[in-house]
Order: sequence, then structure tokens, then C-alpha cells
Amino acid sequence: MFGRKNEGQNDALEEQRRYLAFGSILFTHNNESCRTIKLSERKGSTKRGLRNWWGIKDSIAAQETAKELSIADGHTPFADDIYQVFIKKGNRAPFTPKGLESIAGLEKAYKATAKRTLYTLGIPESAMTPEFMEEMMADDEFRLDVIPAELFERLTRGLECYKGAKAVLINAGYTEQELMEINTLAAWDYGRTGFVARSSAHVGFLTEDEAWQFMKTAAENATERYESWREYVAAYIFGRAIGFGNDSTELYTTINYLLNDNESPMRLLSFK
Repeated sequence: MFGRKNEGQNDALEEQRRYLAFGSILFTHNNESCRTIKLSERKGSTKRGLRNWWGIKDSIAAQETAKELSIADGHTPFADDIYQVFIKKGNRAPFTPKGLESIAGLEKAYKATAKRTLYTLGIPESAMTPEFMEEMMADDEFRLDVIPAELFERLTRGLECYKGAKAVLINAGYTEQELMEINTLAAWDYGRTGFVARSSAHVGFLTEDEAWQFMKTAAENATERYESWREYVAAYIFGRAIGFGNDSTELYTTINYLLNDNESPMRLLSFK
């Protein structure tokens, strides 16, 4: 059964298990238990994953990233911007790199794309001060050519993945109306808080108490923005599709288990 490899290793209290449940899509998909903060993965593998995927190499970076995710300041600003403009409002502006310049409401997406582009060019995030970003955004080539081209590529990929994610969710029993009622994709950040906090505790970058606190913050914020596990799961999947640009087909079995299996944490634990 899903997520049972390390079950029984210091089972968390019920309220803590509820915090873990907010990260259960990723935990379950990776076959990790949702009953304990302990991980079954080798610490060396966890450290490599944190470094390669998250740029986390020490306690400071772990603290910063976990905090950012727990308050939905990771991929959420970018994904929500795109979701609101192209999905909720159905923007029909010319869909070309240059066409993006005329679309109001993409300020957060532009900022996120600018930072990601600079990072790929070797500029560390610590160097992207407000003054530095202001100087870069004053460069016409960067602001009018480089960013739109990169944003267009991410948009194209993200919106295609959104269509696939919607099909997966409908196949899992969601209705069109349910999906259109989702107003924010913050669940994508909240769900990953548990992964970063738990992995960081596993390798010693965070204490277990610190990890629990980040997961608690994410859970509290999630319950303010969503009404149920069902809504939360759909928002997470959409956020992953748009913010990360990944196919959701591989998550169908996980979604079906979490929402429908009587032994899943989302069926055993209350959302609020």
C-alpha cells in the first residue's frame, strides 16, 4: 500500500499527522509514510535532492525555503498570475512573446521569470537585491526580449500541462464546476512545505521541532484558503502543472488513493 515504507517509526500525534497530510500527495507518490516525520530514504540521497532541486545546502537555505513555501511565496505568485489571466479570466491577447507585453496582470509572472532567468545565467538569488533587479528591469533588451521569450516558453508548457491536469482530475471524479471554483493555486507551495521541512530535518538542516512548525504554518494557511481536501488536491495539481510544467498523469493513482481509500490520511483526518 502507498506510503508505508517507514510506518511505525515514532508515529506522530494525530495533529502532527494532519500536518503531514498536507504534503501527502508528494509523500505518497514517493512511497513515504504519512504517519511519521522520519524518512526511509538514505540521507546522502536526500542531501543531493535538496541541493540539486532546491539549492538547499545548509540550515539557512532550508529555513528560507521552508518559510517561503509555508506562506505560499514559492511558485504561487507566478502560477496564480498565469491562472488568473489565462484560465479564470480567459485572456485572449495574441499569444506570442511580444503579445505578452500588452497583458496587464502579469507583473508577478514577469518578476518570477526575471529571477529564474538570471539564476540560470549564474547569478545567485542572494545577489538579486531590489536595487539589482531595478537595474536589470531598466535594461530594454532584458525586459522586452529576454523575459517575454522565457515567459512565453513557460506559459506554453504550463498551459498545456494544465489541460492534462484538468483531464486527470475529471477522470478522478471532479466536475468542471468544481474545478472552475478554485481561486488560488497556493496548495502547490503548501504541499511542498512538508517535503522540504521533512527532508531538511532528515539530514540535520532543521530540527524536527522546526520542521513541524513550518508544516503547521502551511496547514493553517491552507485551511484559510481552501474548504476541503478535495479542493486542496485539485489546486495542488493545477499549481504543479502551471508552476512546474509537469505532466499529471503519473499522479492519478495517488490522487485516487488519497481521496477515496478509507486508509488514506485525507479520509482519516479532518481538513480543518
